[in-house]
Amino acid sequence: MKILIAVLSIAMIAAADSSVMFEFPDGRTVALTSTADLSMAAESVSISPAEGPHSPYDLGWDWLPMMDVRCVFYLVNLTDASQDVTVGFPLDARFGDAYTTMTDSMLVAMFDSLYADEERKPWFETGPSEGSDASDLVPPELRFRAEVDGEPVDVFYRTCAWSLDDSMIWGPVMAVWRMSFAPGDTVRLVNSYRTSWDYSSGGPDAWYRMAYIVTTGANWSGTIGSAVITMEVPGILAVPQWNDTLVASWSWTGAPVVDEASRTLVWEYRDWEPMENLELTIRTFGEGGYWYETVDPFEMARMITWTGDSLLASAQAFITGRLTWIDRLHALHLLHIVQDVHAVVEGVEPPHPEAMSYFDLSVAGGALPSRLDASVIGEVERRIESDMATADETGYLRFLPMLILMNPRMPWDPDMYAAMPEVQERYHGLLQALAAAGKGLPTGDPAADALFRLACLQ
Repeated sequence: MKILIAVLSIAMIAAADSSVMFEFPDGRTVALTSTADLSMAAESVSISPAEGPHSPYDLGWDWLPMMDVRCVFYLVNLTDASQDVTVGFPLDARFGDAYTTMTDSMLVAMFDSLYADEERKPWFETGPSEGSDASDLVPPELRFRAEVDGEPVDVFYRTCAWSLDDSMIWGPVMAVWRMSFAPGDTVRLVNSYRTSWDYSSGGPDAWYRMAYIVTTGANWSGTIGSAVITMEVPGILAVPQWNDTLVASWSWTGAPVVDEASRTLVWEYRDWEPMENLELTIRTFGEGGYWYETVDPFEMARMITWTGDSLLASAQAFITGRLTWIDRLHALHLLHIVQDVHAVVEGVEPPHPEAMSYFDLSVAGGALPSRLDASVIGEVERRIESDMATADETGYLRFLPMLILMNPRMPWDPDMYAAMPEVQERYHGLLQALAAAGKGLPTGDPAADALFRLACLQ
């Protein structure tokens, strides 16, 4: 435990690309392990908040919410013969006991290097050994249950091989049980368990992830007739927002219908052959810098350029040049910082207390610019208000948190909003404008330009 605490301290403060991560069992469509003569007619999955937080290692870190997962499957025997099969539900990692500072990609790179000898099989074809008892790796908090046609069945836990394709690379365990099917029989299988969110952080950045792994559903015969997967986001986790204390953004796979007001995501499919896993990632960035980093407001007043065209850009350059964790702030937040700088040097009450956390107020004033023109601030404020109105009227404003936090040059999923046609149309317009701006070309879209200015990309 002392070693874990020491590693945690280093990971939290050593460098911006360090992280703290906890891995928990991911929900996975049940996998057939013995025959392909059965199909999945339908599945319905509910992932919802549960009572009580999860505290890894009993250290009092209780911000990670628990989740209840309930999966209902209708399985059909396609043959005219009886079937006795073993069915499994794969779980990745030891629930609540898998501390690591390595992401999946880092772990894969390490395994690839260790198994680089040409005479060795790839790591994901070799181990760990399969079939041995793994019950000691699964704590009671998991509460995994299997019911067949309303009757509970005995569940056993076995180690299973690493799987690169199924994202089982931390500590794969399979919950297994026996099932019997009469000729042409349809059986209702219910799996339920509790889990928590994957979490990683570095400075003021944090990521929360909940996944439902569906690619193992390809082990059944044919496609899945119908599927509905519903996820409810706990109230303790942030909805998309941007303000002086927090920027938060949601991203997902699989094109669900997303209702941020009710905190729900719903994926629906017909004749489904799962090709990618479903997940929600919530990224948050704590505005206001990091706890040990501040700037001198009087120096900032001297260094920034008090003109309408350069005020925000010079404020951005000053802040990012002095604070380790800050790469880019959005326009409204920068405006509030500048307004507070003006108030501090003028000796009046700052209008935005949340933005004051950037400042070291113990410093002496020193020489100031000959003129701090408040009218310049008003000019910039009116421009920001106009940009916000334009982006809001055209439906672009909802994308601002994503644009602030995500690298605009990264590959963006064009189908994220496929289940929401009106939003999808605006999203595609934004992607086209981003592509043009990335090439240094005019976007031809004034509303997108307004959004880019709000994100300080122009």
